[in-house]
Amino acid sequence: MITPPAESAGSEVVERAPGITAAAWGALGACLIAVFMQMLDLTIVNTALPSISEDIDAPGSAQVLVVTLYSLTFACSLMTAARIGDLVGRRRMFSSAIVAFVLASVWCGLAGGATELVVARGFQGVAAAAMSAQTIAIISHSFPKAKQPIAFGIYAAASGLAAVIGPMLGGVIIAMNPFGLGWHAIFLLNVPLGLIGFVLARRYLHVGRQATHERLDLVGVALSMAGTLLVIYPLAVGRENGWAPGYFVLLGVGVLVLTVFVVQQRWYARTGAIPLLRGELFRDRTFLIGAITTAVFFGMFAGFLFTVSVTAQDGLHFTAMRTGLTMAPFAVGAVIGAVGSPFVVARLGRRAATVGVGLFAIGITCVAATITPSDATVSLRELSGSVFLAGMGMGLLVSALPALMLSRVEEQTTGSASGIVPTIQQIGSAVGLAAISVLFFHQVGGATPESTERAGVVLAQRLTESGVPAGSHASAVDGFTECARRALTAPAPRLRADTCVGSSAVGAADLDAAGRQAAGQTFLGAFTLVLWVVAALSFATTVLTLWLPRASGSRA
Repeated sequence: MITPPAESAGSEVVERAPGITAAAWGALGACLIAVFMQMLDLTIVNTALPSISEDIDAPGSAQVLVVTLYSLTFACSLMTAARIGDLVGRRRMFSSAIVAFVLASVWCGLAGGATELVVARGFQGVAAAAMSAQTIAIISHSFPKAKQPIAFGIYAAASGLAAVIGPMLGGVIIAMNPFGLGWHAIFLLNVPLGLIGFVLARRYLHVGRQATHERLDLVGVALSMAGTLLVIYPLAVGRENGWAPGYFVLLGVGVLVLTVFVVQQRWYARTGAIPLLRGELFRDRTFLIGAITTAVFFGMFAGFLFTVSVTAQDGLHFTAMRTGLTMAPFAVGAVIGAVGSPFVVARLGRRAATVGVGLFAIGITCVAATITPSDATVSLRELSGSVFLAGMGMGLLVSALPALMLSRVEEQTTGSASGIVPTIQQIGSAVGLAAISVLFFHQVGGATPESTERAGVVLAQRLTESGVPAGSHASAVDGFTECARRALTAPAPRLRADTCVGSSAVGAADLDAAGRQAAGQTFLGAFTLVLWVVAALSFATTVLTLWLPRASGSRA
């Protein structure tokens, strides 16, 4: 590993300080605000979709694009944004990206139609990528290697907190309706945050551009963006559209394009130029194992968060705010794990990643073992400890992993890593979410006949207790079970309190109770299966981290 050289920042030369300076903390503060806004806007919109749809008459396809286009443009732009940051300077790129993100957020907040909002979300995703692609390089430059776990721990805490509280914060904002802005406020919230981040970046960021004057590899840019888009798009929207054959064609073409991209990058590097993708990164075992761990873990985590939200809101009829509160112990645990990660890394070294994913695996296993689907409900108090443990493991892992991955990376490849790591996260999340959602909804459909039949038996008992004539039982129960079956086997399965009220002449309260039982048992059964799968993958990932090599001079 080479000694990090001084780096040019315009006309001045900035030396890496041996300790943590005030400028380092200020630069980290700008990165924290950036990642908070970036992750918040990834999740907060889901809560506001009903209000957005009602206000601007957004059809279902537009609602999907409001959510997915941000993720798509974000994922596709990361490697290119990291390389541009190398060429024009991190400070200039990061500051410009914050301004662009704030302007795109204002555009989203002022959008008067569905098409306008979708386009604005696309630009917002590009700006978010331009911010995100600089942060690893900024942190690794601003902090000496021995102190980087502290910075990455705090950074991961902010990222995890924003992802978890996004839906809850969205529910609070919609409910409070500040200044009568309604859903517009969730986007305009970024204006004051972005202004603070911009001031911090201009004041404390001193990361200049590379001394060499290289050109941007436009062929590599086109191949990387096209390949990433072709892979992630069908994974993001395929299930909602019944996995038509065309989506598998797009996915195959995307894999082919990314393969061509890797070959082209190797050829480009052999010409002496600097590629978007530095192949030598993956020749380092620490970075390679870290990359695999990142892809697998974020895939599991994306699927876990998705199924938690769907089960809570569509299966157990929780409000968005209550769903957020359900995950509050997870958020608290993630913050504690992230903040405490520097101390764990200092004591355990590479084993900190093993401990982190191991705690996550144990926590998820305990959650799966605690839930009884036949109860059609859950005890949040009984689950809180296990959820907290899983969150702490997650916070520890995602905080320790970046520093471990970069521990043996040379200075000149850090810029490439700054774009590759979040790209791996995004592709892993897309693949994991698609796979787990297919498993989840397949299980929902498979369990529906049994759960609706059980609910029908309970409904018949309730009707008897309510004094409904015996002759009306059969038609009422048959009408309910058929209605519930159709609702739970639909492409977007959902069984609300009033879904089957019109299916018979019996009381709404009896039908509501039966519907809650059918939905609760069905969704909890599918969710429990997902938890066991996530737990198994987590334990496998724990074993994988045992192959992380020791850092130089480390005992761990």
